[in-house]
Amino acid sequence: MTHGTVRAWDSRSDKCYACLSNMGDSPIIALDRSGTILAVWHQNKSTVYLVPLESFPIGVIGEIKVPKRPSERIEKLVWADKGLLILDPPGHDKIVIDTIKLIVAGTLSGVTPFAISSQSDDAARSGSMDVTPDGYWCLSGSGDGSVLAWNLSTFFSSGGRIPSVQPIRIGNNELVNRQVVPRILTVNPKLGTVVTGDTEIVISIYNKKE
Repeated sequence: MTHGTVRAWDSRSDKCYACLSNMGDSPIIALDRSGTILAVWHQNKSTVYLVPLESFPIGVIGEIKVPKRPSERIEKLVWADKGLLILDPPGHDKIVIDTIKLIVAGTLSGVTPFAISSQSDDAARSGSMDVTPDGYWCLSGSGDGSVLAWNLSTFFSSGGRIPSVQPIRIGNNELVNRQVVPRILTVNPKLGTVVTGDTEIVISIYNKKE
């Protein structure tokens, strides 16, 4: 397969029917909640490209340049509600993109960097955060052993940029004492659980309080 491409297949065929080229080193993609807009992260240019599936690959409708530090390699994109797109550099604060206004809307702060681990460093390349099914909360692992939860509704009501949103910190002292860090995190929408992984897999169930 050609380096730096995003390809599309029809599930009824084994042949690629469309290809978006020149997307740099290991492009990352995410399909929005309506299944109509594809976000593509270009690592080398630090840019998000938005492409409608109906006109893929030639119909780019927007691009957003994202300032970031060289050490913060984006490993995952996740769509939230109301056109927000979250960029995940594992072990670092998350970047929030407003894909409607084509701006960097702010950051989700408070993340403690992951300590370097020869056993699990590559694991974080799967991404360390996810968004709840309603699109209103972003959850992430943190280097201090806690799970962080940010309320994204702040962005929905602000109508503009927000420099930094602070998280709710969910600690697990037993895991911290054993130095088990949630380097990987994903939400299971069907079972209402959050799964974290590193040297151990942990499944947590969170109930919404009225």
